[in-house]
Amino acid sequence: MSRSSTLVLALLLICAGCASTPALPQPIAASQLGAAGPVELPLLLVFEAGESVPLDVTTHGDVVALNTEGTAKLVAKRKLWLLITEDSPPRLSLDGKNFDQVRGAFSFGFGVTKQRGSFATMDLKLASEKP
Repeated sequence: MSRSSTLVLALLLICAGCASTPALPQPIAASQLGAAGPVELPLLLVFEAGESVPLDVTTHGDVVALNTEGTAKLVAKRKLWLLITEDSPPRLSLDGKNFDQVRGAFSFGFGVTKQRGSFATMDLKLASEKP
């Protein structure tokens, strides 16, 4: 194979790889989601630092029930993008391009103190790989 044939083949493979990578949808400001009208998946939402959304927390099953008093809000501490697709769980990004920058953990606990009596805790941690 000649050098020019190798170059042409390499360029074709690179272009084929680019063509098979799905493009991200046009971002929609989270604050404008209701005003944007009907949306379709995939959906890319942008949250500015300080923006909040109501947080619904529920439990299922016959072991415990969740009694929420008041409305909880989830507040963005920095600008972030939320990608929602049909074939994967929602994913977060700090730059709107790399959706593997944020990791999460969940824990449930129970405690007793003199001041509070017995209580349960739920902790959801979302942390970026960047400071």
